[in-house]
Amino acid sequence: MTQAAGRQELVDRHLEPLRRFVAFLGCPAGDVDDVVQEVFAVAFTSAVPADERAGPWLRAAARHRLLALLRQRRRDPAVLDDDEAAWRTFARVDDGDGWLEALRACTGELEPRARLVLQLRYREAMPARAIGGHVALTPAGVETLLVRLRRRLRACVERRLP
Repeated sequence: MTQAAGRQELVDRHLEPLRRFVAFLGCPAGDVDDVVQEVFAVAFTSAVPADERAGPWLRAAARHRLLALLRQRRRDPAVLDDDEAAWRTFARVDDGDGWLEALRACTGELEPRARLVLQLRYREAMPARAIGGHVALTPAGVETLLVRLRRRLRACVERRLP
């Protein structure tokens, strides 16, 4: 296998799980791709294990890069103390695909107004005040609805997972 093919295989196998991991650690959404790209740049110039140890190696490198980014911006690195164990719980055997499928199914069961609130908050990053204007709720009402929706979605996802 050529070096380029080996690199492509590494990226193909680990790109999405690594992006999820970085987001899972609390990386700002706009920085996820930059952190992941920097991790792969380091991986291409380092001796990354070619077997099942590649994932943990890449996650460790991503965690270090994220911590450096947060320190550089003088932000509190609010990452998990035992992030690898928490990630294994989330990722299980399918790198988190099961969680995402369950979340999509559970979100699909919500009434349209609730889905709109979730979309505006998490896809559009709108503040509660702006969302309230779209769905005729006060900002406090939007926050309360979001808390309830998160609880409901968590319970639904947990019921769907083995």
